[in-house]
Amino acid sequence: MDTNAKTGGSASPRATALAPGCDSAHPTRLGGEIYGHPDHRAVNALIGVDAKADGVQVDRHGRRRGDPRADFCAGYSWCIRVNPDVGPDGTSEPGASRVWGAGQDGCCSATIDEVFIEVYPQVQDEGGGFRTDFTRYGEASHYYQPIDPGRSNRVLLRLPLRYEQGGNTGYVNGYVTYRGGAVPDPERNLVIRAFSLGRGPECGVEGFAASAEKLRQGSAGTATYYRTPPLAAGRCGAPFQGYSLQVTCKLPAGSNRRQIKHVDIVKARGMRIDFAF
Repeated sequence: MDTNAKTGGSASPRATALAPGCDSAHPTRLGGEIYGHPDHRAVNALIGVDAKADGVQVDRHGRRRGDPRADFCAGYSWCIRVNPDVGPDGTSEPGASRVWGAGQDGCCSATIDEVFIEVYPQVQDEGGGFRTDFTRYGEASHYYQPIDPGRSNRVLLRLPLRYEQGGNTGYVNGYVTYRGGAVPDPERNLVIRAFSLGRGPECGVEGFAASAEKLRQGSAGTATYYRTPPLAAGRCGAPFQGYSLQVTCKLPAGSNRRQIKHVDIVKARGMRIDFAF
């Protein structure tokens, strides 16, 4: 990984340093390479950046939530989209982009000192909108990245190739019950997420899942079946990658009951874990 570490806290660099291509109001650059791993294909991806200034979330301009001028992207500080015209399988075309944050959307406030990044493989639908698609790749993350204000901070992002396609991923599946039966309207009332316990992709890929890949009623309606998207497996020579698997049930109405379990993801293997609410 090619990344600049946070080197100091003096006020002078914040006031005078300026990353190439950025302006004085947004002197820090955040960007780098992005592609599928290990196939190195260019990918259609949405990158969500959660930026912090002294531990508080701010937008690209350094404005906190609640500021009438603040400009957030849903739950993120800002979003960057790459290769919107590329299909879900990615492309090996040399002209397709394998970089992110090269333009003005890569420049941000000097007050930002840490970012958390999440990456979604995307596809454009017939209506012109975008949705997450796991045909070839899983999601990825990059957490706890220190930022050197006024400098170019390079962060390598990679989407994990599914093990069915020759990549290094595994998954979790199982059944969820609510009061002994299936979860009514699971698309609305269940949230399945997985967060890597790593702290940045020193090697390999730091995995992530924001939702289930499959969510449906089980046989005879006795339980609800779920399966996570492909999760990046072991990295840095390790045989597995640890995750926090979090299942939230929104029943009864108005509640958000959550169960969390630790799982270790191994290449080409599935793991069954059931939840009861």
